[in-house]
Amino acid sequence: MTETAAQNAKATTAYTPGAFVWHECYTKDIASSKKFYEELFGWRIEKSPMPDMDYYLVYVGDKQVAGMFQPEHVMNYWQGYVSVTDVDAAAKAAGANGAKVMMEPTDIPHIGRFSAIQDPQGAVFSLYKSANGDPDGEAMPAPGEPCWDSLNTSDVSAAAAFYQKVVGWTFEANEGGGVFKAGDLMEASVDEAQGGTPPSWLMHVFVKDLAEARAKAEKLGAKTLMAEIDTGEWGKFGVIQDPNGAVLSLFQPKEG
Repeated sequence: MTETAAQNAKATTAYTPGAFVWHECYTKDIASSKKFYEELFGWRIEKSPMPDMDYYLVYVGDKQVAGMFQPEHVMNYWQGYVSVTDVDAAAKAAGANGAKVMMEPTDIPHIGRFSAIQDPQGAVFSLYKSANGDPDGEAMPAPGEPCWDSLNTSDVSAAAAFYQKVVGWTFEANEGGGVFKAGDLMEASVDEAQGGTPPSWLMHVFVKDLAEARAKAEKLGAKTLMAEIDTGEWGKFGVIQDPNGAVLSLFQPKEG
């Protein structure tokens, strides 16, 4: 995340511990990823140079919603950043509870502090404390914005216990999984991974029409992994893999 990102993310002076406050795409090919997402979601993706890397900022209108960059020797994936009050304490708790600390707590000048974690089942996410406050958690997402995160895991009970100790979430179980909450607010969902799917976090992006977005993604070179899943009162979503291999969800909320 860059200094420009912090300035343009419309952060407040307040913090929302337990909320996903940022997402990043790690890609092997910036040019093709940029083209794909700009055409699929109408994103505006602009280069923001850093001393040792080229970082790209993703906008929906004037709102900054994500980042993108091309690191060396990395798989293609989307990663979410969870706000915590103390990155060092949370990373220490993660290691003590069976996780792999992939990146020790590190400062990003003028931006904040983060640590990349692989949970005990294998899902990757980052702990984050902004230097400038978190984005407005009350704002409703617009089409093209990340709107939800869900965890697919090989052990729901173990994952629930882990994230409670590390992030501070409580867990509300339901059939086949449950919901992570920070206070009264639902922050993410968790389900048991099916069919040998590796444990992972999944970013959901708000679309107006799932079928239309899925067809457009396929035309642009994406692969459909799950065409349509009905979540009942919340809406429906489909899972795609972009042309470079990163997996994400297209989420159509239920009207009304």
